[in-house]
Amino acid sequence: MNEQRDKYSISDLSVSGIVIRRKAVPEDFRLHWHDCCELEFVCSGSGVQVLNGIEFPLRSGEMYMLTPADCHSIHVFEPLDIIGVMFEDRLISPGLYERVLTQESLGINMIARMENKSDIAVRGLVDALMCESERDSDPELSEKYIGNILDCLIIELLRSCADDTCRLANTPVSTAILYLHRHYTERITLERLAELTHLSRNYFSELFKSTTGKSFKSYLIDLRLKNACRLLANTDLSVTDICFKCGFESFSNFMRTFKLRYETSPLRFRAENQLDGDNLRV
Repeated sequence: MNEQRDKYSISDLSVSGIVIRRKAVPEDFRLHWHDCCELEFVCSGSGVQVLNGIEFPLRSGEMYMLTPADCHSIHVFEPLDIIGVMFEDRLISPGLYERVLTQESLGINMIARMENKSDIAVRGLVDALMCESERDSDPELSEKYIGNILDCLIIELLRSCADDTCRLANTPVSTAILYLHRHYTERITLERLAELTHLSRNYFSELFKSTTGKSFKSYLIDLRLKNACRLLANTDLSVTDICFKCGFESFSNFMRTFKLRYETSPLRFRAENQLDGDNLRV
């Protein structure tokens, strides 16, 4: 087991798809991905988090949410005390997850410092989560309880972020983005998304690009490449398996696209970024 993993104090619930933990982070933590969503709240300490290539301060009251498409690393100034929840996206409301994914599509990272009433509310919700991790309760009731609290925490985070997505909530584009994140491993066509959103092919294509700044095809390739990076860094799957697991239909196209985007080969990327055994799954 990786040395940094040993420093975690992990509390597993009987609820499927959730891990609640309070962890001490006394030293730097290198770049990594997760194969689930993660919501974390900084109780004390200080440092810098590099989230998707952008630096953010980590300090008491900071909260952030990560999806499987996100990568981050942490540089510690003072030992950090963090409460985090790793969970499957099925446990939160689809509408909220659409908003989170829409934020990401616009390049807005889900990280903010909770202040005033938001800080009071979040600390109470976090305390409730920690109490639930120590409670011997009916799994079905615990899942509903946890899911509702996660929804409330995400709402507080959305309110505190620079939110440019209110106008996009519950729109054809947000619906399409959620579908892409949940089905990117499958064969997806522009016609399928247009049908899903009840729009014409041409109108949907124009709307998607004007909203996200990317074409549907470019967005899908970016999503597949990000998940390929996550699998390279966090698993021992072969490059061929990763290629097809991420939805690429041609190995040669995957290799060419990966090298063009990251200016390195998948194997070299793995050698430089893989964590030895430090892949926490729910």
